[in-house]
Amino acid sequence: MSDQYIQDVLINLRRIIRATDLQSKWISKTCGLTIPQIMVLRSISSLGDVTVKKLSDEVSLSQATVTTILNRLEDKKLVERVRSVADKRIVHARLTAESLHVLKNTPL
Repeated sequence: MSDQYIQDVLINLRRIIRATDLQSKWISKTCGLTIPQIMVLRSISSLGDVTVKKLSDEVSLSQATVTTILNRLEDKKLVERVRSVADKRIVHARLTAESLHVLKNTPL
């Protein structure tokens, strides 16, 4: 590969990163949520009550990152955690009525 080709790839990657950053900031200002938070909410919406492991697989984020996102969404009253009736060790994330309203008005 030529040096010019590598330079062009790096410039284009930088443009993509910049566009993604600008879009993320706009969405955050518009609805008060980050793109990963919206991704998690949408995944819960499509999957129903779901574990952190299943969510992390669905959104391609680590379980630790998903747990942090769920903590923030829970603080905003957009998600609640409920124990499984069948196995009390298992905890599921569930959307609240407020999160359904937020998702309906999210610009993604």
